Amino acid sequence: MKHHTLIIGAGHSGVTLAASLRTKNWKGPITLIGDENHLPYQRPPLSKKALQNVQFTEPTPLRPEKFYQKNQTQLIQNSRVTSIDPQNHTVQYNKQTIRYDRLILATGSNPITPAIPGLPNVKSYQLRTADDANRLHNIINPSKHMLILGGGFIGLEVAASLRQRGIEVSLIEREPRILNRVAVPVVADFLKKTHLDNGVRIHCNATIDYISKTSDQIILHSTTDQAYNGHELIVGAGSIPNIELAEQAGLQINNGIQVDEHNQTSHPDIYAIGDCCNQFNKRYQTDLRLESIQNALDQAKMLAAHLCGETTLQQALPWFWSDQYNTKLQIAGIREQADTQIIRSNSPHATAFSVWHFKQGKLEAMDAINSPQEFNIGKKLIQSEVALPIESIADTTVDLKSLL
Repeated sequence: MKHHTLIIGAGHSGVTLAASLRTKNWKGPITLIGDENHLPYQRPPLSKKALQNVQFTEPTPLRPEKFYQKNQTQLIQNSRVTSIDPQNHTVQYNKQTIRYDRLILATGSNPITPAIPGLPNVKSYQLRTADDANRLHNIINPSKHMLILGGGFIGLEVAASLRQRGIEVSLIEREPRILNRVAVPVVADFLKKTHLDNGVRIHCNATIDYISKTSDQIILHSTTDQAYNGHELIVGAGSIPNIELAEQAGLQINNGIQVDEHNQTSHPDIYAIGDCCNQFNKRYQTDLRLESIQNALDQAKMLAAHLCGETTLQQALPWFWSDQYNTKLQIAGIREQADTQIIRSNSPHATAFSVWHFKQGKLEAMDAINSPQEFNIGKKLIQSEVALPIESIADTTVDLKSLL
C-alpha cells in the first residue's frame, strides 16, 4: 500500500521534504498545499535584492514548475487549509476534503503586529511574502523618509536595502541595542556602526507609546516623549509560529508545535518541520524553535530520511546568516549557556573578526563577521566536541585548521 503524504506549507521546508522523499525513492503520492499564487520561492532575497533592484522581479522558484510534475508531486496553490481531522485523517481546504496517511505541518511563522495604540489607524508594511516585498517595493521613493519599527534581522536587512536605494531611514528599537536577543554586544555594536556609517538613524531604548498621523506623515510617540516622524512605516517586530491548525487538531503546543527527535508531534501520523515547531536539541539539552532557512532544510531532510526508514540520524548543528551592505554575519550553534567568550581579531577596528563561545572549555557556538573560512572551521570544531586550547583561538597567528 502506498501511503499518501500531505504537506501543509509550500515554503523551504515543505518543498525540500517533497524533493528529499523522491530522492530517496519514496513511491507514495505526495501533495503539497500552499497559500500563495507564486510557485514556491526563495525567501531570503525578499529583504535584500527584491528591494534593492529598481525594478521588482518575481521571486526565484525553489524548483521549476516541471519538477512537481516530473516527481509526481501535486502542488495545490493559493489554498488555505482551514481544519484537520486527525481521527479521520482528513484536511479541509477551499471547501474540499483530502485524505492523508501522514500529515506534515510546514506552516512557518507570521510577523508579529505589536499592540500599539494607533497602529491599526495608519498604513504600515510587514515583510514575509513576495507580495509583501512587492507592496514595499512600490512605495520606495527617494523623497520619502522610512520608519522601521524593530532592530532585528528583518528590520536591519530592510534598512540596508533602502539605504542602498538612497532612501532616508530611521530605525526604532525598544531594547538597549539592536539584535538584543540574538547577537552578542561586540557583534551588535559592529553592525550598528555599519548602519550609522551608511546613514541610518538608529534609536534604541525607544518604547513606542502610541502612533498618530498627519495628512502626509506618520508619528511614533515614545514613552519618553520623543517623536519620530516619517512618510511610511515598516514593522519588523519579530514573528510567531503558525500553530492554529495544530491547536485545533489537539496537538501539543509549547512555543510552537512540540515535536520529538523525528519531528513527530503528539499524534503518531502528524509531523511538523521548520519555523512552526519546537524540538528538543540533544547537543544543547534544551527545546529550540529556530527561525532560519537552514533549520527548515535540515529538518526536512532528516524527516525524509526517517520516513524512508533510515535509523542512523543525527541532528544538524543550528546555523544562520544575514547579509547587510557588504557585511556578512554568520552564526553557528547556541551560545546561551556559554560561560567564556573569546574574540579573535587582528585589531580593535577590524572589519573581519569572529567571536567564540565556550562552556566549561567546550566550544558551544561562534559568530563570524566577514570571516567565512573561520566560520566553516568553527562549525566543524563545534560538531567535533573536542577539547580546544582557548588561547589558540585568541591567537590570530595560529592556523585554525591545525585544530581540526
